[in-house]
Amino acid sequence: MITAGFGSADLAEVFPEKKPFREPCEVKILYLRTGDGPAVWAVLDFMDFDLKTVRTLKQALAAELQAEPAYVHIVTTHNHGSAVCDAIDLDRLASECAGAAREAARNAVPALIRSARTRLQGQHNYIRRIAIPEAGGTATCFYGPAAENRFDSAPFAEHYLHALREGQHVYTGFEPTARPFAPFAPGDPELFAMEFIAAADCRPLGSLIRFAAHAVCCNNPAYYSSDYPWHVRETFSRLSGGTAVFLNGPCAEIAPGMESKQSGMEKKLGELLARTAWQSLENQPFVPLEKAADHTEPVRLSVRPEVLENRISPLPDRLPDGLPERKRHLEQLALRNTLPFLQAKYRNGEESVSDTVEAELGLLQLNGIRILAFPGETFNATAARAAAAWPETVTVTEHGRTVMYIAPEAEFRQGGYESICALTVPPAEEILRRAAENLLQRTSSRI
Repeated sequence: MITAGFGSADLAEVFPEKKPFREPCEVKILYLRTGDGPAVWAVLDFMDFDLKTVRTLKQALAAELQAEPAYVHIVTTHNHGSAVCDAIDLDRLASECAGAAREAARNAVPALIRSARTRLQGQHNYIRRIAIPEAGGTATCFYGPAAENRFDSAPFAEHYLHALREGQHVYTGFEPTARPFAPFAPGDPELFAMEFIAAADCRPLGSLIRFAAHAVCCNNPAYYSSDYPWHVRETFSRLSGGTAVFLNGPCAEIAPGMESKQSGMEKKLGELLARTAWQSLENQPFVPLEKAADHTEPVRLSVRPEVLENRISPLPDRLPDGLPERKRHLEQLALRNTLPFLQAKYRNGEESVSDTVEAELGLLQLNGIRILAFPGETFNATAARAAAAWPETVTVTEHGRTVMYIAPEAEFRQGGYESICALTVPPAEEILRRAAENLLQRTSSRI
């Protein structure tokens, strides 16, 4: 018999600084007991985790639930408004997560489920990478494009080129321009929702909601926040009852549409997603949760040589005159400054390391739906290609420890922020995508 349950815990006590919480940061748990034993998906309001944190949480939850570690999944909402993982109280975090998992297991019962996939009307996210021909490559725009300015890239390109001429590298800002209107491409518009109720008495248990966009609507050093995912969960829980779990879709190149971080977009977007998800479910029938399976697939990805050697090739003392050459020069400088951070992500505090990093794919099958979880900051383009042959697949991100940005090779070669912050070599994207495709293929008829 398959049972499902949900749990939750507030994580305020694990954060290092005693500053206010604009929105609570939480852990949400989905617990399943399948024919293979317990499986748990823990989703936390953090940007990412290192390998030590993931292993600690896996071990704590596996011990609490008497589960195999392979069936314990640590996922984040990719929330930029929380603390970094090496500053948190890890023992307390493990204890809070174990308590939430215990609650979920205690509440687990045979369930009915219904699900729906819909496309959000209007543009609410965008591909934040834009080709700028004069610069000979791609630039990244963190925020500013929005419905109010028609997601026009021209003012950003003007500002970017002006900064480049001044010897600076920028990711935000607009300037008046005579450049023709050229909008940022829409991001992934897909919204997925799945609702669980108890089979015996139809009381609400919980839900899963998935959308793809960086959680960066209101992050600010003055406070902690769980950003728009909290507003999704809070609003959907009011509408349906039970514990709502938000899963971010692969969004390495996708940002929410907003003019500024003071525009209140976290509330507007969160409530819109929740209401739209609820409306998409209302006319769907509930069916028994009769099939469930859980999988983990390890993947080794090669580390880029600059990180392995802890250096970049020597750069000339003088900035090049040509804008494409200047762009590449400034991006190499940025990479040099980023190397200590990438080194820390690579080593994870271990003395002996190889030339690869450990990552994991996760896959949860619920009746005819498969939720495929990618590690690190995977591009939506990667996930969409992997799932193209399996239309029942819903893709999510930030599964397990971070392996930073995993850009498709052609995107990597065009530069931009995502290339600077890549830990792995350009072919890593294809290796990860092929591993995901193989996992989907091998599991296509198991339940």
